[in-house]
Amino acid sequence: MVRKTLAQRYAAFVLRNRWAFIIGLFAVTIYSAFYVDKVNLRNDPDSLLPLSNRYIATNLYAERNNGMGNLMVWGMKVRDGDIYQDWFLRMLYDFYQDASKLEYANPENFVGLPSSKLRHMGLSAEGNLDFKRLIPANGFSPDPYEISQQIEYLKQGLQKHPVMENLLTYYEDEQGNKCNMLDEDGLITNDSIAHVHNHCRAKGTFIVGDFNNKLKNVPLQWIKQSDALMEKYEAEYGDRVEFLISGEPYFLTSMVQEIDEKSWLFAISLMIVLLVLWYEFKCWRTALISLLGVAMTIVLTLGLMGITQFKLTTMMVLTPMLLLAIGIGHSMQVTRRFIQELAASNGDARAAAEKAIERTIVPAALSIGTDLHGFFAISFVDISFYKAYAYFGIYGMSTLILTTTTLI
Repeated sequence: MVRKTLAQRYAAFVLRNRWAFIIGLFAVTIYSAFYVDKVNLRNDPDSLLPLSNRYIATNLYAERNNGMGNLMVWGMKVRDGDIYQDWFLRMLYDFYQDASKLEYANPENFVGLPSSKLRHMGLSAEGNLDFKRLIPANGFSPDPYEISQQIEYLKQGLQKHPVMENLLTYYEDEQGNKCNMLDEDGLITNDSIAHVHNHCRAKGTFIVGDFNNKLKNVPLQWIKQSDALMEKYEAEYGDRVEFLISGEPYFLTSMVQEIDEKSWLFAISLMIVLLVLWYEFKCWRTALISLLGVAMTIVLTLGLMGITQFKLTTMMVLTPMLLLAIGIGHSMQVTRRFIQELAASNGDARAAAEKAIERTIVPAALSIGTDLHGFFAISFVDISFYKAYAYFGIYGMSTLILTTTTLI
């Protein structure tokens, strides 16, 4: 009896103030809609870590101040011959310079054959320590004889470098298979590593790049620049060089790009739901009104994400889908109840609305409240992704009480 009385009071209150309720809810939704495009969507593994852990905090401090936390790898494999060709090495030098100029790059941490860090390790003909760059700082000479000497110097220096050779060079045997540097017993030995160039050919090389954390604030802008760089060189050298790209920043930002490019799939989901609602009610107006409440909840939730500028991962795209799935059930329930009460009250819309709200608000509140308890429990996990999922889940689920079981 107490629950029924409260439900009756609630129904009577919202109907008595229905225009204030409707206008207020629409005003807040429209205001939130202006911030939907400002949702700070990123793909940051750091958000999956408990930042209160001192080891994780120390590692993040080192990465944010010294770099090496967002590594990229560009691979270039020649289709004919080996990498020790003047045209290929000129292209490699130009690519290295352009990649180092990408936005948010830490050029001092880049590693590749043109890097100033890559130097010859040995003695000169006069017996002096030879520690010059493998590739001159101003690039290769235009003179054919001089560049042949520079290439031979690069080749000898790289083959004498036991670490950089295996880090930056890809080898294939005569059959075109990758050289695995194993001896006859299937083991990697110092001898097999040091002399892999004796029985294999250098077919490819790599550039390792490092970027600072600011790229996570504008992932779509950054990946477009990175793709444009690759497209530029593929257009000119694609018939002679196979270009490859990998690394955490590219992989993570490509997921954000995929979501941005496939956002139209959510619109298709709404159309499917609309068709199901029409099939249920055989009335387009009823179907649209049923979908209206859920759509407003989604806009309210996305708007709050944009207003707060909370750093969200790509997993947060599940939140609108979750709200759609749960909200449609409540929306159909209250709509069907209203139609039934409308028939029972001989077309008295106000009486039917009051009865529909009164009969559905309690089970809806209990159902939504149960879901809120789940989100509330997750909010105590010391991982920012779970906290964000919980906070916005609580907010979105709470608005369903107003948008689906009352507004409709």
